[in-house]
Amino acid sequence: MAFRRREGLAWQEVDGEGVVVDLEGGRMMGMNRAAVLVWSLAPQTDVDGIAAALAQAFDTDAATARRDAAEFLDLLVARGLLLSE
Repeated sequence: MAFRRREGLAWQEVDGEGVVVDLEGGRMMGMNRAAVLVWSLAPQTDVDGIAAALAQAFDTDAATARRDAAEFLDLLVARGLLLSE
């Protein structure tokens, strides 16, 4: 499954932490380092590619990384920040 960011969003990363701002809805979402990695890779790869990057970056097993990536991607889609294609 591919993802793309919804229009009307702004995001910034500072020292590994991030924030996404919904300019239309006036909502913000803070992100830790793992979330920033998922957010930044979502338009470029699928959940398996994101999970592989998480496993490598955070020295965790593939199954945990895949579960965490899928759960966070689902949250981003549910909040309307990412669109699944």
